[in-house]
Amino acid sequence: MSANWTAEDATGDGPPIVEVVEALRACYGTPDRGDPEPPIDGLIATILSQNTSDINTERSFRSLKQRFPDWDAVIDAPVSEVADAIRSGGLADRKAPRIQAVLRAIRDRTGGYDLSFLGAMEIEEARDWLMALNGVGPKTASCVLMFLSLIHI
Repeated sequence: MSANWTAEDATGDGPPIVEVVEALRACYGTPDRGDPEPPIDGLIATILSQNTSDINTERSFRSLKQRFPDWDAVIDAPVSEVADAIRSGGLADRKAPRIQAVLRAIRDRTGGYDLSFLGAMEIEEARDWLMALNGVGPKTASCVLMFLSLIHI
């Protein structure tokens, strides 16, 4: 698939995807997605979602955000405290150091935690940037780019 692929390119046995989307919008209107969460929140939530349910992901993410005032505090905390905060999501002892490493790498590379610049990149370039972070694979990178509307497909 080309990095410049769009929904307009979709064809097949059925109607092009654009026609389907237009029909859904005509019937139901354009969905109100509200304010999108910051991309960094989506990345951390997606890491937490690995090998667990949506309910456990939400619980562990909410607990992490309640326990620590900001992402710097997550980095600076002992790994055991981060693990305790996300324990409800499962695999906390593996995910906690991974989350800290991802946050640290992002801060070191960008000077902060704003990932919105990824939206200006070609899809493959943005995926590669994310996948260069230890603990972020193709699925996590793709989910972050797609669900957080950084890349419009």
